[in-house]
Amino acid sequence: ILGYETIQPSENVPLYLPGSQLEEQILKALTHEPLHIDELIRSTALAAGQVSSALILMEMKGGVRHNGGKFYTRATWPFEHSLLEIQNMSKKLLIVESPTKAKTINKFLGGQYTVLSSFGHIRDLPKSKIGVDTDNNFEPTYTIPTKSKKHVAELRRAAKDADEVYLATDEDREGEAIAWHVAEVLKLKPEKTKRITFHEITKEAIDYAVQNPRSLDQNLINAQQARRILDRLVGYELSPFLWQKVRRGLSAGRVQSVAMRLIVDRERERRAFDIDEYWTIDAEFEKDTALFPAKLVKIGEKKLEKLDLKTEADATKIASDLKGADVKVAKIEKKQVKKSPPRPYTTSTLQIDGNNKLSFSAKQTMRLAQELYETGRITYMRTDSVNLAEKFLTETQEFLTSTYGDKYAEGVKRYKTKK
Repeated sequence: ILGYETIQPSENVPLYLPGSQLEEQILKALTHEPLHIDELIRSTALAAGQVSSALILMEMKGGVRHNGGKFYTRATWPFEHSLLEIQNMSKKLLIVESPTKAKTINKFLGGQYTVLSSFGHIRDLPKSKIGVDTDNNFEPTYTIPTKSKKHVAELRRAAKDADEVYLATDEDREGEAIAWHVAEVLKLKPEKTKRITFHEITKEAIDYAVQNPRSLDQNLINAQQARRILDRLVGYELSPFLWQKVRRGLSAGRVQSVAMRLIVDRERERRAFDIDEYWTIDAEFEKDTALFPAKLVKIGEKKLEKLDLKTEADATKIASDLKGADVKVAKIEKKQVKKSPPRPYTTSTLQIDGNNKLSFSAKQTMRLAQELYETGRITYMRTDSVNLAEKFLTETQEFLTSTYGDKYAEGVKRYKTKK
């Protein structure tokens, strides 16, 4: 059994598991000081081609670092176990729905874990037929699309060798359904299948989720299936009608159909609305190069109501009378206003601000938010919750205290979700 010197590792240095006896020999010979490849060949008594090929592979896997020229250093902490011990370790497979998410999570987990992506749903209702048996309790028929067959084969191979399988898809209905479909297609045994969820992709959140798995939530799964079946029943029958009457390619479904009805009802209200003309009088004054706006709100003792100036002639006459008049500032009020930070975003407020401030469509906003979530930069974005990550709250207070002083660190502000 090969061993290494025992040195206390740094918290920031990841653990690297050598994948072969050759890698283990090279890793043992390397240190955190640059070592020339010729010296490495001499110390390991290996062929130059073997060492060169192994270094390239280990660099790709993050085990060694190329320091320029022909010098290499160990990029990770030396593993203190032999290959025999490694082979006896339990093998764990963690499945997510996105390759970006898989890449981010892989940084936080040790070499025991293999992190793979399902690339979204791995099975769905068939495209060629309705796929719902309305005479048999709306029983759906699922098929594996051609584009998913390669991913399914890869997942099957990995699941076959794994002692434990963690389903780490998103925590909403869609994510729960993806996890269920994966378990069904791979025929995973319940005793080795664990469902984990997290609100943000951080090391702390991932570690906590792995330590606190649960079983699949059948209520969430059924909710997603009901939504998908309703989509199919409405869209499959109504979309062809739209193709005939409006334009081919249009989609009708449980959302679009109801939204169209709301738009039509609103348009009818608009057309039935009685239009009332009214005018306002606004002015801009200048004093010592300072510009400030003003609005006419009273004539004599009479307060102007919204509809008092009904015609352009009425407004023009008053504006003419005001020309050349002496104007003075009668009163100035000064007061301190305390402004609280805005509430954390929910799905709807994020989409509203994305449109108002950046002119993004809802689809653009959610696509970008998904990328930010999967790379560990924001918490989960498909939610009505305004809960903030504990790690973020703690680190924010520490930053305010160290940078600006206790005066500006007023303590953690927690928001409650409106019901």
